[in-house]
Amino acid sequence: RRVLFRSSTVPVEQLRATSDGVIAFRQSAQVNRNSTTTLTVSDLKNGIILSAPVANITLTMPTGTDLEAAFNSPYSSIAFQWSVVNQNSGVSVFVSGGTNSLVYGLGTVGANTSGRFVTRRSSSGVFHTYRIA
Repeated sequence: RRVLFRSSTVPVEQLRATSDGVIAFRQSAQVNRNSTTTLTVSDLKNGIILSAPVANITLTMPTGTDLEAAFNSPYSSIAFQWSVVNQNSGVSVFVSGGTNSLVYGLGTVGANTSGRFVTRRSSSGVFHTYRIA
C-alpha cells in the first residue's frame, strides 16, 4: 500500500507499507544544529537533528503558537516523533522547553548518543514533548 500526497499536480509518495510489512517513508537529509539555538518547526518535522558541537549547547523548542501554526487544522493529541543525534564525544546537547512547549523527561542528549522525542498537542497552542528513548 502507498500513501500519496499531491504537490501542485504531481502525486508524491510519502509512505509505503511493503508486502513484507516494512513501513517505509520519505526522509529528507538531516538538519545540522551545532550551536545553541531555538529550533524551528521545520527542524522538528524533518525528524533528524544532527549535532557535533564543540561545547555544551541548548536546543530550545519552538513556541506552542509556532507549532500550532505549522499544522493545518491540528487536532488535540496529534503527535510526531523526532530525534537528536549528538556526534561529539565530550559534550552534551540539552533540549529545553519554550513558551507553551514543555519538555518532560531527560532532555539531555549525552556525548555520542541520541535521543528520541515525541511532541504532542495537548490543547490549542500548547504542546508537550516527551523523551521516549
